[in-house]
Amino acid sequence: MRIAVMQPYIFPYLPYFQLVHAVDCFVFLDTVQFLKRGWMHRNRIKLGDKDHLFTLPVRVESRNSPVTDVVFAENIKAECETLKRKLEHAYRKANSWSQLETIIWPLMDDMEPGANFSDFAGKSVQAVSDAMGITTDFRSASALGERTADHYQDYILDICQELGATTYVNPIGGMDIYSPKAFAERNVDLRFLSAQSFVYPQPGGAFVENLSIVDVLANVPLGELGQLLDDYELIPSPAENTA
Repeated sequence: MRIAVMQPYIFPYLPYFQLVHAVDCFVFLDTVQFLKRGWMHRNRIKLGDKDHLFTLPVRVESRNSPVTDVVFAENIKAECETLKRKLEHAYRKANSWSQLETIIWPLMDDMEPGANFSDFAGKSVQAVSDAMGITTDFRSASALGERTADHYQDYILDICQELGATTYVNPIGGMDIYSPKAFAERNVDLRFLSAQSFVYPQPGGAFVENLSIVDVLANVPLGELGQLLDDYELIPSPAENTA
């Protein structure tokens, strides 16, 4: 079985969904520290001819709070309405605008003050994946066995072992943080997903890459998304330097 483990994000970019699509089981890593300046609760859309950052407000009790302890802030409803207006301004004339109304709107309507961020992020990824025809199984790290490993890599390997994984897939940006030898010793094949360069119809000037999946859904019909989802390569881990 092939698995991937990643933090839960709300409306992440297309390569996140390529990773979901590439595996049999996708584990939301909700047991790690929530980074308030990170990307789990924010992303970018195209507004006019430029990228525009949006943020969904959350409440974090302390700097060391795990993702499971984070909830939506009291102003989440107002911010969702503001984001809807921005999306309408940005994409009302886009080819597949109606997909935002049928897929993204209901998700934003479900965001409530005090609701658990991790639960909702997982729900949103699953909803978008379902709409795109992805059939991957989803799990949460917090619902698996208690973490006993101090080192992050050992924790990932423990998750692989608990789920019976034979292959672990990670975004290619993390190639330097894993030891191929350590994975081989646990009988897990280590692979890295390299997203290929992709371009799709996008209004307003030059193409802006790596925007939120919202941008993709606004511009590409669901029936044509399969080609984009498949536009990646799984690269074997490089031989470990033992010199």
